[in-house]
Amino acid sequence: MDSGERGTIIHEAGKPDLTLSPVPRFDLLELSAYVTMAIQVSRGCPFHCEFCDIASLYGNKQRYKTPDQVVTELDALHALGWHGHVLVSDDNFIGIRKSAQAVLEKVIPWMKSHGEPFLFWTQTSVNLGKDVELIDLMTEANFYYVFLGIETLDEKQLLAAKKTHNIGQSPFDAVETIKTNGLSIIGSFIIGFDGETKGAGDRIVEFVEQANIPVVMVNTLVALPGTQLWKRLEKEGRLLNGTAPGLLSGEKMNFRPLRPEAEILQEIVDATKWLFEPSRYLERSYNYYMTMRPTRAAMAARHSRQSSNGDNPGLSEGQHRAPKDLPRLFALMWRHGVVAPYRWQFWRQLVSIYRHNPSRVVAYLGNIAVGENIFKVRNVIEERMSAR
Repeated sequence: MDSGERGTIIHEAGKPDLTLSPVPRFDLLELSAYVTMAIQVSRGCPFHCEFCDIASLYGNKQRYKTPDQVVTELDALHALGWHGHVLVSDDNFIGIRKSAQAVLEKVIPWMKSHGEPFLFWTQTSVNLGKDVELIDLMTEANFYYVFLGIETLDEKQLLAAKKTHNIGQSPFDAVETIKTNGLSIIGSFIIGFDGETKGAGDRIVEFVEQANIPVVMVNTLVALPGTQLWKRLEKEGRLLNGTAPGLLSGEKMNFRPLRPEAEILQEIVDATKWLFEPSRYLERSYNYYMTMRPTRAAMAARHSRQSSNGDNPGLSEGQHRAPKDLPRLFALMWRHGVVAPYRWQFWRQLVSIYRHNPSRVVAYLGNIAVGENIFKVRNVIEERMSAR
């Protein structure tokens, strides 16, 4: 087999040409063992964030597969009987807008012609919040979640970290635009930047509560090998030899920060404990989905005042169809609506969403299910810190 058949032809930039990438061997997987499948549409990122290793690993020249390649991979998954979640594992799906748009415009009719079998989620940069047209294309293609690197609310730190694409629009406005137009968000934040002042964790908490982002990650700044941050800290003599990058928030840092490490780690733990207290999490989830516009199907039904399902608002656009596993649904209701100390809050919110924004009920319940895992992570972080 020659290099072209293996999909390893190299660009002039020294990176693989993704237009020659073969269809992954999904048939080798035991699909029943997976909660989500994954495809990759592009590789690389056009940005130069100091702490990120994507540019050093995959290059700043983002390369995309062709739209036809993408739907061929979807065909392969569909032929194997996969239905449900599909992660588009790009580090920044919208890095080159024109390329992302071309893929979406090919995926949308494929999804409609196949009965919308997949729910997509991916990573994007915050500047998605400036592009309602692109958000609309993503929701029409049945994207339902985006991982958003907000990182810090201080523009000076963003500038120093070379994350300049986060500057020029308030992060609150970006979140509001993405949310109201139908996408759920996982917000990512980092504590430990040079120049950061005490109280960074409290500022993140205040922002998350104001923006009502249910799912967030509050991370320790890590110097990854090969990044510009690693090289700078190495030159400054601040890297700690033998200290591996932490895999969980609240773990020991692998460099000497400019403010006390204990202070940074405690802020991360305190922010995590506050944000993932179950009652607060439920409240943010409720506020988030109450203010999200109805699904595309629900808006169409409302506009025409008729649908084949009568008053059924529809569950397309990032929603699950009828529950495939009713025992799990009943178990979720039992845990949160009977056993939990916040059970009355759960029922009050569920009834309210059903009455006022019914097409988002399934997304709300899905978010509550996600919260259960986050509550466990919160406990692990707290236990690790108490053992230090």
